[in-house]
Amino acid sequence: MRRWILILGWLSATASMAQEAPAVEVCPFGSVDLRMTSSSGRGVGVNRLRRGDSPLSHLQVNLFGDIVVGDDLTLFNQITIDPSSGATASSFLRTWAQWRLVSNAHSDLHVQFGKIPTPFGHFTERAYADKNPLLGQPLLYQYFSSLRSNQLPADNEDLLSQRGSGRGGFAGYKGGGSESARSGLPLVYDSCWDYGGGLIGSV
Repeated sequence: MRRWILILGWLSATASMAQEAPAVEVCPFGSVDLRMTSSSGRGVGVNRLRRGDSPLSHLQVNLFGDIVVGDDLTLFNQITIDPSSGATASSFLRTWAQWRLVSNAHSDLHVQFGKIPTPFGHFTERAYADKNPLLGQPLLYQYFSSLRSNQLPADNEDLLSQRGSGRGGFAGYKGGGSESARSGLPLVYDSCWDYGGGLIGSV
């Protein structure tokens, strides 16, 4: 008799846990961008990004697989396929999570972590053709300045002496340091996401 009571208790506990478990929904979708340029490939080369792709590439495929867990947790998965980049698929894979901590009529607070998009502005949300059909990217997100990640200029004159060398031709600052750098630093760079976390909210 005790065994049957234990079995019935276990079955009822399992049933109640199944009812309380949040529902999981998988949302696969994607987009295909086809472009034609009149520059015989020059526009693609000039606008090439750090990972090898270009906002003017003739073919780009974006595949998404969002996983919604209950009302508060969403796992975002994205991969971009650009045959002209020559980079590995792992460099285009982006996976991050967003967890809702607070949400009411007057405010909300979310924590996000993983390989997250840039927290500056709303350009990331408008970086896809279905949201923004304009070709290319704003100059702020695309322009490589003469600032370096591996050298500091000695003064303003030293910095200005290297202006225009963001894409190449960098001779090195007087301040010294490593001279090897593929290109200068942009002010904001949406193309390369980084690992990290952050709090996003509104009031």
